[in-house]
Amino acid sequence: MRGLLWLLAVEFLCHISTTTASAPKVALHFSEAQNVRKLQRNNGMQNLDRQLRQLGISLAASTEGQPRLTGLDAPNAYIIPAQSGPYPSTHGMLEVSSYVAAGGLVIIVGAASGEGQETRTFVASALNYNGNWKPCERNGTSEKARRRSGTPVVSEHAYSFLMGDDYDDNAWPLTLEDVHVLTTLTRCEHEDPRAVAIPLYTLMGDDNKVAVQAFMRAGNPGAVVWLGYSWRDGPQERWGFLLHKLITDFALRDGRSAAEAPPATPSLGDLLTPLAASTPDPSRGPSAV
Repeated sequence: MRGLLWLLAVEFLCHISTTTASAPKVALHFSEAQNVRKLQRNNGMQNLDRQLRQLGISLAASTEGQPRLTGLDAPNAYIIPAQSGPYPSTHGMLEVSSYVAAGGLVIIVGAASGEGQETRTFVASALNYNGNWKPCERNGTSEKARRRSGTPVVSEHAYSFLMGDDYDDNAWPLTLEDVHVLTTLTRCEHEDPRAVAIPLYTLMGDDNKVAVQAFMRAGNPGAVVWLGYSWRDGPQERWGFLLHKLITDFALRDGRSAAEAPPATPSLGDLLTPLAASTPDPSRGPSAV
């Protein structure tokens, strides 16, 4: 009997060890630095922290500036609030760019004031975009206590992000909760021919009101994903499911490139195929092995 109990105890401890080791690691930015939007006043980041822990994600929250993003303990994802000004330091932005270039995922939650200039600047710097943004502006925010925006629904273009044998395309939530405070962007484009922007969720199917948008660059294995929900309304089941999917699925990529180069002026339809293309471009010569 003792032998059986000992074996069960060992099995249980091994299970805990495996679960802990396999849990995705996330760095959460609680910076009090100037120009970083302080969501503490509405508990947005605290609510997000609570939901991430409920999802079983290994979380390291930083209140002393940018957490370490490189080295053996580099997180699978780095989550920050939207900013109301430039990123706190040039050195910090360079580390973010290096993190993304190494295959990291940065998630921006909520929206800062203005027309989204800070978000555009951050994305362009993180992904080393060359040139200027085309349409990419904040075009809606619901902030009244009794007002809702509408239901974000999954875009058909979401299935060109994180696609492949390792992922379950059906795992995308069909809709997200209609929260009281939700910001939307126009569908973004950038003049860099290697830039890719994919709307993942749109407001009631309107491609010009994007609630969740992914940004990548051909040849760069990382990505930046912007979510228009700030977690002011607290943890949400489907928003949380989406967050967990983004973090865990992206970690499965194991350094594979997130995007193929799109045409110089991609349309929404063009974005459905670049990530799935398996035939090499003959103009680039044979692929290196």
